[in-house]
Amino acid sequence: SQSYGVSAQWGSYSANYATPDNVDQKINGKSYVSIGGVYEHVLNSSAQFTLPIQFQIAHFNSEQSFGESQIMTHAANTVSVLAGLKYYTHDKASVWRPFVAANLGYEAYVSSKYYFNDEQSGDLDWKSNLNANIQAGIGLETGLNMRVDLFVTYNLGLLNRLDPTEFGTYRDQMLGLGCNVVFF
Repeated sequence: SQSYGVSAQWGSYSANYATPDNVDQKINGKSYVSIGGVYEHVLNSSAQFTLPIQFQIAHFNSEQSFGESQIMTHAANTVSVLAGLKYYTHDKASVWRPFVAANLGYEAYVSSKYYFNDEQSGDLDWKSNLNANIQAGIGLETGLNMRVDLFVTYNLGLLNRLDPTEFGTYRDQMLGLGCNVVFF
């Protein structure tokens, strides 16, 4: 059997950045928000193992300080496809279904802007990314051919967002909360 639904996530985005000469720069994380769709293919009769596939559109922000009064704000937009394995500790007959999921995703960079002291602006020279994602939460079977999943999520960027020789190393991550509403 299979399920289709919608997904939303919100949380805190952060990054670790080092210049080409390996000097660490402080990046202050800001917000992360995504919306999208989710498909789950049930792998066994008790519905404890599923193969989730997610499509997400995301927007996130960060901030970098230069000296005492100069601040650069970053804002980016991406689209992602994630797939993995989800394990429910209870079968489909249970109302409350705790779960853990592990996903691997490709995040296509769509656009970004930087704002320097709210005056200058331009495009960031960022690249697309691969992400490792874990989720842990609880599903509520409503009895109306619908399940609501509430979860915490951690997303780790596996690749460098920048050209390492020109700009250095920029690796990002997101910690947040999510909700799926799935129909079957």
